[in-house]
Amino acid sequence: MAKMLDIEKPVSEHDPRDREDRWRKRGRKGWKYAVAAAVVLLLLVLFSGGVLVRMTADGGSSVASFARRAWGTVETVVAGRAPEFRSLEVEKNGETLRIGKNAALEITYRDEFVVLSVETDTFLSSGFSVDVEGAGEENDLRRLLKGVDIVDRTLSGQPGGGPRKESWIHVFYRGKEIARVPAAVIVTAQDWLRQARRTEDVKKQIQFLTRALEDKKGDENTRKALAGLYLKAGMTEKGTREYEKVLAADPRDRTALDALSRIYLKAGRYEKVLPLYREIIRQDPKDGGAYANIGFAYENLGQWNRAAANYRASLDLNRDSGEVRFRLARVLEKAGDDKEALELYESVSKQQPDNPSVVNALADGYLKAGRYKEAIPLYRKVIGKEPKNAAAYANLGLAYSGAGVWGREVANYKKALSLDPKNTAVRLNLAMAYEKRKLYDKAALQYEKVLAVAPDDRDALAGLGDHFLLKKDYGKAAGYYEKLLAGKADDPSLLVRLGRAYGGMKKYDKAAASYEAAVKKGWKDPEIHRDLAVLYEASGDAKKAVEHYESLAAAKPTLEVLTTLAEYAMKRKDYGEAVKLYRRMIKMEPKRGELYGSLGLAYSLKGDPDRAIENYLKALKYDREDDATHLNLAAAYEQKGEFDKALKSYTMAYQLNPGSDRAARKIPEMKIQILKQKYGKKE
Repeated sequence: MAKMLDIEKPVSEHDPRDREDRWRKRGRKGWKYAVAAAVVLLLLVLFSGGVLVRMTADGGSSVASFARRAWGTVETVVAGRAPEFRSLEVEKNGETLRIGKNAALEITYRDEFVVLSVETDTFLSSGFSVDVEGAGEENDLRRLLKGVDIVDRTLSGQPGGGPRKESWIHVFYRGKEIARVPAAVIVTAQDWLRQARRTEDVKKQIQFLTRALEDKKGDENTRKALAGLYLKAGMTEKGTREYEKVLAADPRDRTALDALSRIYLKAGRYEKVLPLYREIIRQDPKDGGAYANIGFAYENLGQWNRAAANYRASLDLNRDSGEVRFRLARVLEKAGDDKEALELYESVSKQQPDNPSVVNALADGYLKAGRYKEAIPLYRKVIGKEPKNAAAYANLGLAYSGAGVWGREVANYKKALSLDPKNTAVRLNLAMAYEKRKLYDKAALQYEKVLAVAPDDRDALAGLGDHFLLKKDYGKAAGYYEKLLAGKADDPSLLVRLGRAYGGMKKYDKAAASYEAAVKKGWKDPEIHRDLAVLYEASGDAKKAVEHYESLAAAKPTLEVLTTLAEYAMKRKDYGEAVKLYRRMIKMEPKRGELYGSLGLAYSLKGDPDRAIENYLKALKYDREDDATHLNLAAAYEQKGEFDKALKSYTMAYQLNPGSDRAARKIPEMKIQILKQKYGKKE
């Protein structure tokens, strides 16, 4: 580069009007000097006659040019006319350039340049100044300028602009602008990359790198950087597309392979992730993590054996990886190898005794193996670390069930449901726990909640069918059983229950057909005699029906059988036998209010109103809302002539059941009887 010229000291102000004022003041002081200079100039022109003769010999145009510049100088100095701009002399990267008023100075980030001088239609060389936009100073004449600074200032805050930015070089004479020369700032991919490195704003970085790729489409390093920024900004889909373009250009690019495999794995695109990890393994056969991730992909695809094989390959490279050992145990368990899975869980638990996932998996293994006492403390340990773990509470309930601790079983199911109300499996377990305690209504409520979430759940359908069969709502029971048998017609237990429902609906032919089908399917339970008894009962053969009930009661005196026998005794007006049966049932279920009510009715029909009243009152102790018991109690009081008590009981029955015609009719009758009794009138 040519030797740098002396640089004029720049002034601190940038307003062209200030510059023009300063020159105007100087002009007023030096007008006399200007006139003198003009006279001297004319003498010099006359003195240079020999020169003029030589220039004439060279050509008239040079003479004319010299004359015009001489005259321009006189006009500028004497008359104060502004010089007419012709060109700038610029030294750029060691080369001297002349930039005319219709040309432009191209500037890239690599350039260094100096504006050496301003050429006008005068011989003047002083009084000129230059301001290059983006250079940062007021007067840039004879000052070394760097293209990178001008490019950066031009691009600053303008990532969306075009690839070529036009600035201006302003030319002044004594503070007054006499010309503007275009300065074409050429923006390259390198400029956008530089801008991206200088900002922490991810969105701007993305914009800068996008522009860089537009200028240099094959720059895969820039594309990878852009893809990473997309991921950082949460724009996963765009980042994925950029990494896919990188792999399309170079299928072995490790950065893209690693990034895309993580993206696909996280998104559950397991089929797409497999070839990426296989390529990684081809490049690095000792990459145990790649084998482990292939195993994870196969696990999620349900291919347990392939998953196990890759987990084992990963462990061959890293025997101490508890995480891979845990994953291997998980797939072995799914593949049915519970023994090895449990051994692996135990080994991982020794490495990670406080890891809730490991502790929970080991507890599940013990539960599955029937080792309930070992499972219980582990589930409690999990809950201690994760108090909102619904599954842990549910499985703890199962462990307590296996250990025979029924109260804690139910309590843990309820806690699990409070955390996960839509978990049908836990709700079914709770329903079955209620059934074990004969809390059938509570069980039915849980079954209904299951069906609200899963309308085709077979366990819930069967549970409700059984419930309504028990409640003698045979139509509903049959509906549930029929729905179940539509999906699986070879279950003998369902056929037996459907037969019972049909029998209750007096569809005796269908009932018999169901029982026969059950026997053909291998049903051997002697309880079938109960159903036969019901059929005999329905067909009108009461004697045989009672015989079957009595045989069943002798073998297994259930409340249901005894109730049936008591009802038969009531029907044949054998009230003494009915009393014996109801008293027997009350010993079995002392808190069943309806039994006291039925016993009271038996005493009433036997002609013993006092004992009837005694048992009705006991029934109401357990169920104050039973309007039928209030009616029967009122009738017993009426039988004894205690009309005021009868009135109260009839009134209560009516309040509980306003549709009771009997209560409505009896209330005014009792009032009349009370009046008659009060005033001694006879009917």
